[in-house]
Amino acid sequence: VICCVFCCFFQRHYHPTVRKYAAHLLAGAPSEGSGALNMELSRKSATQLFLDYSVKGMVFNPAVAAPSSKKKDRFTIGDAFLDAKLKEQIDCALAEASCPTDADFAAHLRSVHG
Repeated sequence: VICCVFCCFFQRHYHPTVRKYAAHLLAGAPSEGSGALNMELSRKSATQLFLDYSVKGMVFNPAVAAPSSKKKDRFTIGDAFLDAKLKEQIDCALAEASCPTDADFAAHLRSVHG
């Protein structure tokens, strides 16, 4: 059961090979079909896999893709998105709203206990 939990976490791992092995194990380690490993990974011994994916050289295998330079569109909330009539209604509502300046949040405690 614990192995399945870890495999579920490893399916979201940053390294694509770890994700492949986790999906393979969760599928029951099939030798063929959609859950099977590709030929390159399935033919390697555990020792060879350890050497191929060793962090000793401090390099990623396969190489990590460079971050995309495309900036995401971000929207800001402001007057630019408000209809003129809607803005007028909001400004009117805000002008009418009055907040007490002497807000006493403990008044109900004094009336109950005092």
